[in-house]
This record gives sequence, C-alpha cells and structure tokens, in this order.
Amino acid sequence: MTVMHESRSLIILFCIGMWLLLMFSDLGMNKIVPDSDLETNRYFLSDPEKRLAFDIMNAVLNSDHKEVCVPMGDCNLFSISRIRTVIRDTWFPFIGDISCEVCSEEDCIVLNAEKSRSCYYENLRYREKVEHRSQDIVSGACSETEIVDRISNWICRRIAYDDAVDKAGIGWDTGRGNCIVFSCLFREMCRACNIPCFVILGTADNGSVRGIHEWNVLCINGIWFFCDLTWLKSSGHMTYGMSSTLWEDHYIQLWENL
Repeated sequence: MTVMHESRSLIILFCIGMWLLLMFSDLGMNKIVPDSDLETNRYFLSDPEKRLAFDIMNAVLNSDHKEVCVPMGDCNLFSISRIRTVIRDTWFPFIGDISCEVCSEEDCIVLNAEKSRSCYYENLRYREKVEHRSQDIVSGACSETEIVDRISNWICRRIAYDDAVDKAGIGWDTGRGNCIVFSCLFREMCRACNIPCFVILGTADNGSVRGIHEWNVLCINGIWFFCDLTWLKSSGHMTYGMSSTLWEDHYIQLWENL
C-alpha cells in the first residue's frame, strides 16, 4: 500500500510539473512574438495596435474554440481596419484573410479562430513553395541587381494580367492576376532572397482613368527603387522596372514602414 501511495504521489507531482512547464514556457504553443514578420510590415502601427495584432494572431493559433473574443483595448474602428490590413499582408499574403468581426457593444474582436487558423497554415505552405522556387530562379546570380532582374523577368513571363484575380496564391497556381498579385509575389520572392521589398498602395493614371493600384519599393545595394511589374508588363516601358524616383502618373496613399 505504501509503495502504491508513493507511486501515485509521484505521478501527481509529475503531471503538475508538466502542466507548469507548459504554462510558463512556449512548449506546446504556437506563439507569435514581437520579433516576427510583423516588424517588417508595420505600416506605422502604434504600440497598442501592434499588441492587438499579436493578440489576435496568438488567439487564432492557440484557441481550442471555433470562436474567440479578443479585447480591443485602446484601439478604435480605424485602428482595426489598419490592423486587418497588416495582418493580411503579414500572415495571409497568398490566400484568404483573417476571419473576424468587431463587436462594438463589448469592445472586442470576434474571431473565427478555426477558419483563420486553417487559412494561416495554407499561407505557410504557399510561402514555402515561393521560397523554394525563388532560390532556384536566382541560383548562381552574382549580384543583388541580377537577383531582382531574374525575379521580375520570371514574374512577367509567368503571370498574365487578369483583373479578376487578386489573391497571390491563386495567381501562383493559375499564372494570372492583377496588380495585387504582381506586387505581392514580387515582395515575397525578393524577401525570400534577402532583398528588402515592400508594397505601396496608391493610385495610378493611365491617361484615361485614375484608379487604385499597388506596386513595390525595394532596396538594392543600399539604394531604394520603385518597381511596378504590372505596368512594366502591360506597357513595355523599362522605366517601370526600376526607378529611383516616383513616376509622375503614380500617387502614394499608404506604404509599409521602411
């Protein structure tokens, strides 16, 4: 009886020890931390906005429930819109989006954690494909300029313009997409090769209409350049491939924090 009692006590102590270990360490958890990819996609977020973005993603990855509420804290509805944009471009660049609604009465974000988590892992699979393909494309390149040239040439050959396709993952699979697809794939492929690259949201005037448009800014050998692969492909004008100054027909509204 004494041996059984001691064994039972040891088992209980072991279980308590493992529970404490899981509670106070990152073991067994998918944790989004402040040094993650969000730091390269800040869009000038305030500290409260960044904390809420992390809270949302940690809730998505670690909740056992289909739906979960995340307190808004000091953030307002305008902040939520900015946060959703950053979350989309950081963790959902290829397909889908964060699935959530604002509950103003309770000052919280209601997340469909199950759906968002599935979409998150689908984006990770796309990112792995893009990274591997990018490394193959630039293999043997002798300079950052050559790396960027190879990536831009591959995208322009591979992707046909299609205004109806605005998800980079679908564009990757089908070879079709609009400016969102061009700019997103260029950003992700450059980053996979350690070239700093960001997306700019703005408008562009093609001579007959001025509409919403996205393009890129990237750093080569310490110098920043604008690049618009959509217009490069459609117009054939090489100036849209790389420019140290913004073109007169492009107008910036929002860009990621450099």
